[in-house]
Amino acid sequence: MKKLGKARVIWCHAAGWPIHYGFCPSEKAWNRVLKEYKAPSEPYPTKDATIQTFTSSRSRTFCLLTVAERIDDYNDPNGTVGLIVHEATHIWQQVLISMGETDKPGCEIEAYAIQQITQQLLLAYEASRLRLFRRKKKK
Repeated sequence: MKKLGKARVIWCHAAGWPIHYGFCPSEKAWNRVLKEYKAPSEPYPTKDATIQTFTSSRSRTFCLLTVAERIDDYNDPNGTVGLIVHEATHIWQQVLISMGETDKPGCEIEAYAIQQITQQLLLAYEASRLRLFRRKKKK
């Protein structure tokens, strides 16, 4: 897989939802996207992983996942995946808030949505950071 670099946010397909979301691999990408979207200036998060939600000057809601670069050094792909699943759930919650559907979303649609968000964020993470799981070649 070709590395995309850390200078830009990797946007994910939002399936027609009223928000945009993506993986923000670095502080440089963070500052660039906030400027581009004319969003309020916020310091780059330093938590292990977090979702920040913004509304741009054009009233577009977007969520950015950040994962601290020190997480890459732990070399524990299960922990990294766990963090990303956790944050994917928060993105799904933001989708529901944006649609006004927070009362009783269906369990199955929720599971599929979190699965889709997680898979896209994992691909974005791997495209800009490192491969989480090495696949064995078939003989």
